[in-house]
Amino acid sequence: MESIQAQKTYFLYIQTETKIPFNLQLADKAYHSNATGYLLIPSLEAGQYTLVIDFPKNQFVSQTFVCEISEKDRGFRLKQNADNSWILYDLVTQAEIRNAIGKEAVKINYDNKLLKSNPDKAPAITNNVIKTYEKIGANGINQAYTVQNGAKTDTVLLFIPAMDPSINIPAPAIKAKRQTP
Repeated sequence: MESIQAQKTYFLYIQTETKIPFNLQLADKAYHSNATGYLLIPSLEAGQYTLVIDFPKNQFVSQTFVCEISEKDRGFRLKQNADNSWILYDLVTQAEIRNAIGKEAVKINYDNKLLKSNPDKAPAITNNVIKTYEKIGANGINQAYTVQNGAKTDTVLLFIPAMDPSINIPAPAIKAKRQTP
């Protein structure tokens, strides 16, 4: 007598740490979290998945993560580090999956237009500055840039404080030129 076994499926759970909604692209299917940043995707077979996460109104740059599902369900917290990078934090193992930079590079240029580049076909750029994050709040603007200079890549974090309109800032003094008699 032969036994028939159904293929085992698993679920993927992702919740944002700050309870902001997000969208997730998984192969040819799009999923949307609820308003508090909670998403459950059922019936996934074992395998490696590329998760592309973006946020409404392009609030943050799209994030690409590679996740392995095998022999158990997976649950993650999507959180932003102090350096403005994003990680998937495994709720069981406490492991971190970092953004898969280079797998699918998604960048914001100075005009805030989303650019998708194929790293295999991209021309060699020796000097490049790319805005990777921007958040505008009541206290000011937080920005992050990657600066590529040859083979070296640096990250620059910038905070521009908001000006309080009730503070009267004097105009710069203009120095009078000395006149010679």
